Amino acid sequence: MLQGKNIFVQLGISMIVLFMTMAQAQLPPAPDTIYGKLFEDVQLSGMFRDSKTFSDAIPQKTPASIVKDYEAWKASATPFSLAEFIGANFILPAEQVALDIPKTANVQAHVHGLWPMLERSSDKLVFGSSLLPLPYAYIVPGGRFREIYYWDSYF
Repeated sequence: MLQGKNIFVQLGISMIVLFMTMAQAQLPPAPDTIYGKLFEDVQLSGMFRDSKTFSDAIPQKTPASIVKDYEAWKASATPFSLAEFIGANFILPAEQVALDIPKTANVQAHVHGLWPMLERSSDKLVFGSSLLPLPYAYIVPGGRFREIYYWDSYF
C-alpha cells in the first residue's frame, strides 16, 4: 500500500511541476483578444452550434490583416455576410463523427473502438487559434472536445 501512495505522491509532484512550467511559459493571446469585435460578432451571431468552433478555427492569414479586412468590409456599402467572411479567412475545425461501435461489444472492444476518435497527435502553435500545443500525442475526453481539457483528459 505504501508503494501505491508513493506513486500518487510522485504523480502529484509531477503534475505540480508541469502546471508551474506551463504557467511560466509565454502563452499566445486568446482569440477574443486577437480578433476583438470580429470574435464578439461571430460568437453572438449563433452561426456555429458550438461556441468553441470559432475559437478553434485556424486563420489563413495574419490575424491583424483579417481584423483590418473585417473592419473595412463592415464599413463598406457592399452587402456583408459574416459566414462568407469567416469561410474565406479561416479553416474551421472538422466535426467529430461518432464511430459505429456495436452495442453488443464488451467494454474492452468498446474502448479500443473509441481510441482512434479520441487520440490526437502532437500539435504546432498557430497564432490566432486557441489551441495550446502539446509536444506529444494525447487523449481527449470525447464529444465536442478537440483538445485536452485538464482533469477530464487526465482521468
